[in-house]
Amino acid sequence: MKIVRHIPLEAPPDKALQVIGAEPFNMGRERRRPEVVETSYHVVEQSAGRLVFEIRTTEYRRTMTGGIDRGATCKSVTRSVVSDKDGTLSWIYEGGAAPVRMKMSGVYRVAPGPAGSDVTHEVTIEVKVPLIGEKIARLAGREFEKLTEGDEKLLQQLAREAAAG
Repeated sequence: MKIVRHIPLEAPPDKALQVIGAEPFNMGRERRRPEVVETSYHVVEQSAGRLVFEIRTTEYRRTMTGGIDRGATCKSVTRSVVSDKDGTLSWIYEGGAAPVRMKMSGVYRVAPGPAGSDVTHEVTIEVKVPLIGEKIARLAGREFEKLTEGDEKLLQQLAREAAAG
């Protein structure tokens, strides 16, 4: 399943990309997910024009129908790479527990825009479960879309603050 969102930000592209890759946005976004028990942000590599970080999370397991099983937890990792040269943040999420192992990946692309920056967020969701994986991916996609509105508001707020400061 693919999802594409367009987000106008009131910050120049370099500031917008910094905000997208910074701990406040990523931890704020992660903590809003209802299944998250605990989460942490870890810089893996940082060099001129490139940042690699991971969000490591303990979360409640998901049921086959997309519900939350508060009786069991599992680990997930979201690995992100910020490229100043390309104006992108690419990410891969791997998590869940058998029988539902989910893989999500995406990219934020930042370009100049009328308000300062235009951000395109493209997401792909895959669930490798015979016969019903596609249905589970659609359920996950709908849930992702619900959370995205709040994520975008947080991103817009942080971008305005970065542009002002």
